[in-house]
Amino acid sequence: MKIPSTNAHLTYCLNVHPGADMEELHKAVFVHAPRVFARLEAMTGAAGPFGAGLWLSAQNAHALARGNAAGEFAARLADAGMYAFTLNGFPYGPFHGTRVKENVYLPDWSDPRRLDYTRDLARVLARLLPENGFGTISSLPVAYGGNPGSRLLETTAGHLAEAVAFLARLKDETGRRILLCLEPEPDCLLENLATVTAFWDQWMAGDVTTRLARLLETGESRAGEALAGHLGVCLDLVHAGVVFDDPGQFVREMARRGIAVGKVQVGAALAAGAGTDPRELSAFDDAVYLHQTRVQRDGKVFRYPDLSQALDVEKRAGADWRVHFHVPLAWEGTRGLTSTRELAGPGFFAQALEAKIRHFEVETYTLGVFPGRKEEPEAIIARDLAWVMERMEIAGGMQGAR
Repeated sequence: MKIPSTNAHLTYCLNVHPGADMEELHKAVFVHAPRVFARLEAMTGAAGPFGAGLWLSAQNAHALARGNAAGEFAARLADAGMYAFTLNGFPYGPFHGTRVKENVYLPDWSDPRRLDYTRDLARVLARLLPENGFGTISSLPVAYGGNPGSRLLETTAGHLAEAVAFLARLKDETGRRILLCLEPEPDCLLENLATVTAFWDQWMAGDVTTRLARLLETGESRAGEALAGHLGVCLDLVHAGVVFDDPGQFVREMARRGIAVGKVQVGAALAAGAGTDPRELSAFDDAVYLHQTRVQRDGKVFRYPDLSQALDVEKRAGADWRVHFHVPLAWEGTRGLTSTRELAGPGFFAQALEAKIRHFEVETYTLGVFPGRKEEPEAIIARDLAWVMERMEIAGGMQGAR
């Protein structure tokens, strides 16, 4: 959906639905998504066509990138009253009904399979975008762990340079500009504002630009333009909430440094205040997803790789908890549990739109393990989209024009 008086679009990420193989993908896109948008239209009066935030596994991206499969998929999207402008290129394989945990970060950006996957995603998105269109692909924050070693980073720099060179050539060939967006996440090489700026200063400013100039057979000035136009970041409000980052400051600093924020993933992290018994959080400890946890007490922040480890150590009340569990934005909380949804307020959206951020995507993929869920995911997602529209002050005024 196009946000009125802007070049920005709002959607939800379809990784909330299973989609690892082609049968699941078609069900997610052509069964579940229309139900979400029908509910949203009934609630708000929003009119189609509706943008779809697609998640394509490596298997599906490879299949759609061959022959005219992507063109046929685009035509079917249009017939269903939908279009695509952003892809989630983070989870490589199955993302539901099995143990995901730290495996979601594999392959990382030092592995050539991540580069091949991203190229396939770009080939597909270029076919889905309109003429002279702009698209984004969100991707993992380089690697899991904060100290991967110089050899991994050197390899990563080379792969990112190759990805940018591919996207630059794709724009020359098709007229579609695609921005690859690295997504900071807790306990990863890129996890907050400080680590993003350090990574760009150390690796993007010189090494990647030099490699890119060689790949594109051009000067460093042209290579720098290609880098700025095809590599940026995806700001996930859930991740920012977990690490106690200020999203507004993040947007300002990225703008100051000339680093594009291509997409904002809108969501809320699970939170608990100082008066809450930590045992109330145990229902959110599942065996599927990794729930990085931060516990703030007496001015110090304690880091835990998963909620289970935090619960093993933190036995008493008196601390502020932030848990990487995507709870619904419209969820009011229960028994002392709340969320970080206040980060997605009218002031932030106004700032983001003023900064020319063009893609906003509600992401609540954990509904399959959300304790006590009584509604279908379609109803929850539609209500979350309406919640965002209200804070964007566009409820009832959404336009379908691309």
